[in-house]
Amino acid sequence: MPHSGESLVAKRVFREHGGKGLNLGLGLHRLGAKVDMLLAAGADDAGEAVRRALVAEGMRDELFLILGNAPGFVAPDGGNFLAVHLGANALLAAEHVDWAAAQLARADWLLAHCELPDTVIRHAFGLAR
Repeated sequence: MPHSGESLVAKRVFREHGGKGLNLGLGLHRLGAKVDMLLAAGADDAGEAVRRALVAEGMRDELFLILGNAPGFVAPDGGNFLAVHLGANALLAAEHVDWAAAQLARADWLLAHCELPDTVIRHAFGLAR
């Protein structure tokens, strides 16, 4: 991994779908849970690919927001880290949560992965039953 002031040459670049919230939501869906995911995805080809992949898995996309993006890095030894640029998550606001209020009101569970503004999380939990 690079040190301060160092530049490294990448051996390859790949994109994959993931993130704490996406991984958990998809995993629960695959286990048979009904998942309505308020998902902030990238406003780029990768974001559209995530949307298509989740729809192909049988998930509904009416609560998917296309807002920004976030990169991750993998070292040759398999170690990894995220460059935490909240991208799409940083753009989530209370009005986005209000857009999903009907689903929140009837949800059995509400999960937040806490990589978005605290005010948005508190607002969502305030609307949940």
